[in-house]
Amino acid sequence: GFSPAGADAGSSGVTLTVTGSNFRQGTQITIEGTPISTSVASETSASATIPDSFLARAGDLRIGVSNPPPGGGSATGGTLSVTSPKPEVTGAVPPKAAVQNASKVIRLIGRGFVGNSSVKANDVSVPSVLESPTALSVTLPASLLSQPGVVSIIVSNPLPGGGTSNPLS
Repeated sequence: GFSPAGADAGSSGVTLTVTGSNFRQGTQITIEGTPISTSVASETSASATIPDSFLARAGDLRIGVSNPPPGGGSATGGTLSVTSPKPEVTGAVPPKAAVQNASKVIRLIGRGFVGNSSVKANDVSVPSVLESPTALSVTLPASLLSQPGVVSIIVSNPLPGGGTSNPLS
């Protein structure tokens, strides 16, 4: 077995502990078949910090363990579920934009942003780039900036977990 059984997408520093038998120096925990740096605590326990790249998006990760030769072999430990957090938008930089006939990049500030967060402004999908779990760069198209008014922005994260943020005007 292993713990934790799950993690939030976008998290970092998550330590995975695998329990079993016959662990020895050189035992490697694998994620999606990729060996990661592993510390063996005893014949029945090993741990590793999950690389952030595996936690960037929601989905299931195959966990395994392998022992080196002579003898050795590998075992499948199961699936670690990475779930999207519900995003929250707390602000934008800049908070206002002048009427213009050109697109504008703004930074959304909040929490729970992940690599596959999607953004809508006035119900129109707009391009976004993840900067961190607390910042997204968003390109507002000229069509939303050509007339005075309010633009309502929401961020959505996919299943499993996920959800839609509060609107930001």
